[in-house]
Amino acid sequence: MEKNNLNKLMKRLKVTFLLSILLWGFVGCQEPVTEWGVESEYMVMTEYVLESDSSYKYTEFAKFLESADVFRVISTRGPFTLFLPTNDAMQKMYDRMDGVNSFEDIQDDTTFIKELVYNHIIGSSILSAEIGLGSLRETNELGDYIVSDFVGIDIRLNKQAIITDRDIELSNGYIHEIDDVIPIIDESVYATIKEMSSYSLFTQGLEVTGISDTLDIIEFPFGNLTARNRYTILAVADTTYNRYGIYTIDDLIAYYTDDAENVQSSDNEFYMYMDYHCLKKTYYLSDLFTGTYPLMSDENNIVMQITDDYKLNPDVYGIDYTGFNVPECNHPAKNGAIHTVDDLLPAVEAEPIEITWILIDELEITSGDWYKDRDVTGDSFNKWTDGENSFQNIKFEGSYLQYYYKDGNWTSNDPYTGCLNMIDYFWIEATSPKIMKGKYEITTQGRTDFDVYLDGKKVTTTYDASQSQLNRLNLGTHTFEETERHTVKIVARSPSLLFWVYVKFTPFN
Repeated sequence: MEKNNLNKLMKRLKVTFLLSILLWGFVGCQEPVTEWGVESEYMVMTEYVLESDSSYKYTEFAKFLESADVFRVISTRGPFTLFLPTNDAMQKMYDRMDGVNSFEDIQDDTTFIKELVYNHIIGSSILSAEIGLGSLRETNELGDYIVSDFVGIDIRLNKQAIITDRDIELSNGYIHEIDDVIPIIDESVYATIKEMSSYSLFTQGLEVTGISDTLDIIEFPFGNLTARNRYTILAVADTTYNRYGIYTIDDLIAYYTDDAENVQSSDNEFYMYMDYHCLKKTYYLSDLFTGTYPLMSDENNIVMQITDDYKLNPDVYGIDYTGFNVPECNHPAKNGAIHTVDDLLPAVEAEPIEITWILIDELEITSGDWYKDRDVTGDSFNKWTDGENSFQNIKFEGSYLQYYYKDGNWTSNDPYTGCLNMIDYFWIEATSPKIMKGKYEITTQGRTDFDVYLDGKKVTTTYDASQSQLNRLNLGTHTFEETERHTVKIVARSPSLLFWVYVKFTPFN
């Protein structure tokens, strides 16, 4: 079985390499893109925009597509999703711009033209039925998430453009006609909320603690490229503070600390309060699920329970909790999302809750341009050989460590679509996010010929035969006296194959 899996993996690698040559480069590609032969009763996107019976409605945006040299790309196999503004939609944009009445007035601004076009294209097929309250499941070609909500029964994108004709099926994806352009998002979460007049006290809190400096950084150097910071802000409106007699920043600081001189210290109560409203990673409402969410500082977690409402830090009965002001959620920024909470959201230490720690959620992995970059076989790979320096929280020794992505269930019972892969003799160690103190049953993936270590100590493992397809190992129950990170190390005692997806911490009473 292992040999067959390995042979399949090698074949996929070869196919991936050959197809990646054919589809090389969406952005910045100087050579003509190889076009696929299409055998379909439907047109490709280029034909629809230029030659269909409806093409007269899209002549303005067609000029942008041609100028950005994108027509050749959306003639290929794809799949793509194109949000297509009508001529009336383009006129709305021109009316908002000084001295602009047509494409000819801005045709020399090639940067703006490309950004506008890439803002409207997603490199996968998305049907309207898949669009909910939050964001689209894939980023557009600028690397940004498009926010989605509803106006009556209509779908609205980035709080501005409404889809007027849905699910126009073509041979290489779907077009959705829109009545306005989708606004380009280019400001940080801090700059975005600073411009929102309803959050002046909260914004001042970010500034006096210095947290605003971090939230204002959109990208950072990552190898030879740059990576995107991603945050989620749980903002408090001025009207909420006013209910508690808080009208100035001095009132707000005094509400939480007697040490107003040291609010930039991480152990100051006011600093901890502001920090508690800043999550690492970007979550729109459609991304949220019941579980814990680490703060940007990684010093604490927020518990979220999704039932009949979005519940932050609910009591044991799910009755007392902080919620969201949903109409004022899902504000997009270049490096995150802004949601409005309906109360003060005091900083508390979260109670233990089941945590499924996904190994590929490391920033160094998710920031790669190959991450979830599916080719037509549905597979994606990346490989590392430097076990000590490739990652901050993952160390290994062996021939190589490989990221492996399969679009869909790569084992029939496994809901996850990405994993870390090692073969032959190896060891691999990963350090978790902070786990709240408490007693947990710990499970992971592995085999009977693996030794497993938790925080440097070898643990007794039990192979779960009922979950053999998942290769599930039970690492026993363990009590953590402090809220802290933990390391799990897997060592192969014989030539072996590992597809490592997760480590699960389940509270144990």
